[in-house]
Amino acid sequence: MARVLLLTGWLAACSAAAGGGGGGGGENSPEECSDGEDNDGDGYVDCGDQDCDIFVVCGGTDADTDTDADADADADADADTDTDDICDEQDFAITTTPVRIMFTLDRSSSMDGEKKQQAINAITDMVEDPRNAGKEFGLQVFPDTYGVGGCEIGGPVIDADVGTGPAIIVELEGTDSLSGSPVLSVLRWWDDNSGTNMHDDDANRYLLYITDGEPSCQDDLFGGGIDGDLADVTRALDTTYGLKTIAIGFGGGVDEDNLNAVASNGGTPFDTYLRADDEAGLTAALDAISTETVQCEFAVDSPDAKADPDNVNFYFDGVVVPHNEDCSRGPNGWSWTDDTHTAIYFCDDSCSDLQEGVDAVSATWGCPTEELI
Repeated sequence: MARVLLLTGWLAACSAAAGGGGGGGGENSPEECSDGEDNDGDGYVDCGDQDCDIFVVCGGTDADTDTDADADADADADADTDTDDICDEQDFAITTTPVRIMFTLDRSSSMDGEKKQQAINAITDMVEDPRNAGKEFGLQVFPDTYGVGGCEIGGPVIDADVGTGPAIIVELEGTDSLSGSPVLSVLRWWDDNSGTNMHDDDANRYLLYITDGEPSCQDDLFGGGIDGDLADVTRALDTTYGLKTIAIGFGGGVDEDNLNAVASNGGTPFDTYLRADDEAGLTAALDAISTETVQCEFAVDSPDAKADPDNVNFYFDGVVVPHNEDCSRGPNGWSWTDDTHTAIYFCDDSCSDLQEGVDAVSATWGCPTEELI
């Protein structure tokens, strides 16, 4: 499901309205009605010309100081029928690529009790974060069943989708601990089972691989060299399916080599594992992931995305973000991704602003694009 950030609407052109007041059209401003000239050639000068009756200088009520008359004498600051550009500005929809996140959570015996509750609290904070409102979350726990030595692996207990946060928390609260830590087998499961929506290329997809211990299952330990195997399978998930993996070491007793083998091959900026010694650390790690997975590229969703590319503006919380093509004039602003004008991206600092907590991104067609100065 694409994240729609604004209600749909469509393009309206920027046009010049026909101007002019009464009479011959030459006594259309306070200046022209006080210059001692017969500007429209009708034989009447300044306030003697009925075209000047509306202006304050001639006893009227219009304080307009531009070069055209306010023909309806409503005393507005600019004339209703002036020759300035009038922009019929309308909203239109923009969308981001969906973000799909699977919590792949160790539930070995050392994760029980207080540590389990800490994990639930941190995950609750993440799924309830407003920045993540449009993201799709799912849950896989490992091991899945007791099996031989408590090392069996199964698929997601909750498929990734929008609005699954409450169900994930309920599932975690009812999840019992098991004995083993099949840290390699759980990643191999994703390589061996390609029929899930975590393998679909319609979204940016991430496994959040959260574990507190070293491998303790025979399939993982057989033959040694597990860090190399972890690197291989994690790399394969990225190159084959585009499925990224982020490694989080929760609590003490983690194997840093194993976790870094995952992190360095996971295909994300988190190329070393995220250390989380306690609930605060895990909350901070998940917060960093929330920030990183906010999208800064948007598709221009419209009947004709190439129409009037010079008459579009984008806004953060109602404040215009200026255009900065190719981000060549600094780190702020936005740019078209290419000359098809079907997508935009926000430059570095503007992207950071978006990731750190912009509530609404919106867009309008119809008025000239505001440029970065």
